[in-house]
Amino acid sequence: MMIALPAFGNDDTIPDVTERVARISSVDGVVQVRRAETDEWEQAVLNLPIVEGDEIVAEESGRFEIQFGVDKHLRASERSVLRIVTLNDSGVAVSLTRGSVAVTVSKFDSEQSFFEIDAPKTTVAVQQAGRYRVDAGTGIHDAEIRVSVSNGGEARIYSEIAGFTLGDGRIAKVLTTGRNEGEWELADISEYADAFESWVAVRESEISQRLDSAHFDQYYDRDIYGAEDLTNYGTWTHTSDYGYLWRPSSSAIRHY
Repeated sequence: MMIALPAFGNDDTIPDVTERVARISSVDGVVQVRRAETDEWEQAVLNLPIVEGDEIVAEESGRFEIQFGVDKHLRASERSVLRIVTLNDSGVAVSLTRGSVAVTVSKFDSEQSFFEIDAPKTTVAVQQAGRYRVDAGTGIHDAEIRVSVSNGGEARIYSEIAGFTLGDGRIAKVLTTGRNEGEWELADISEYADAFESWVAVRESEISQRLDSAHFDQYYDRDIYGAEDLTNYGTWTHTSDYGYLWRPSSSAIRHY
């Protein structure tokens, strides 16, 4: 079996591809998805398309990763409840009701697009490329939302009563209940270390290696995100009839 993908990098005609569909790029344990305007849940599987309005829930031992584009990945911890609020040409907005998410954005221009994470009584707006983590209703810290910024990032954070900028290497704790609701305090990011953070680091390393060995603009255009996974499961061959074709390895065929 061979698959042909258009080599847009060698063609003057580039299709109008947008990020209106994301995909589940990694899933561990029990994770379920409910589509907009339905009451039915389905099991999340690798490469499942995700669209605006979808709700994704990770159970006790579940974790998942969503790829919004070649430069944008969101990872969610166990016991997370996430909804895709906006997913269009202008940007991405997600709502985190409970749990933890880590968003890695390797390229970003805030004047061209947006990426926002809404948590209870808090909104985090990405300002530049970096890593962003948000914790909401995790049990120990139910009375606060925690936001961390790393890898050169910067975020604008809005609470019920204030707005402020959070720089690289810092954590903000926004109070969501009590007399001081809406107020915030800063802490150093060194206190932020847990099993979820370790899993995120492993996934980031794997994604970085795949992107380094990807064939963007050679066999496929950068807008065809997810195509970078093909390198690990087969090889590219040139034919006189169809140009470049991807052929899966025998081990990949046996796996499926």
